[in-house]
Amino acid sequence: IEPWEDTDMCVSWFENGGPIDKLSNAKLQSNMGMRIFSTPMGRGYSLEALPSREFNYIEVTNPTSKPQHLYLSHMGSGPNRFYPFDTIAHIHPNLESLQKQIEMTAGRVVPTWFPDISKESPIHSVHHRYIGTIPPGVSFLNLKAKEPTRVDNDVNISPFRTVGLLITPAAFVDKVE
Repeated sequence: IEPWEDTDMCVSWFENGGPIDKLSNAKLQSNMGMRIFSTPMGRGYSLEALPSREFNYIEVTNPTSKPQHLYLSHMGSGPNRFYPFDTIAHIHPNLESLQKQIEMTAGRVVPTWFPDISKESPIHSVHHRYIGTIPPGVSFLNLKAKEPTRVDNDVNISPFRTVGLLITPAAFVDKVE
């Protein structure tokens, strides 16, 4: 048997609200506030990316000596739309590149609306999206949120809600969803 050299880190604040800096050895911090929201099964907790905030970031520490793959867990819905259209996620190696808005990745679109879902089986659930590779040490995940709008049925759209992160040595691209 070979030694276990790599590890996965799955962090979720959906059920208990954190504090996120105590949830894992990934040493997370964020400038987004923890919010309680209603779900069909009760309530959940999220960090909300607001369009009015210049930066919506999560500081992530990769505690390994190797690059790791980062996935974002977020809320999504279908066929009804509860969240703003796609949010863009960028990984930055430090706070300076974030503040100067230097995009270190091309940006990953994080879809929140799944209109092809059957009206007989609507969803309001957690989804996972591959964002990119993070090096050992500290990285910043910045979320560029779009302004919430009203939809045709006059339902208010909630802010983009992130509910966890996955850090893994293997890239599954978007097959985790």
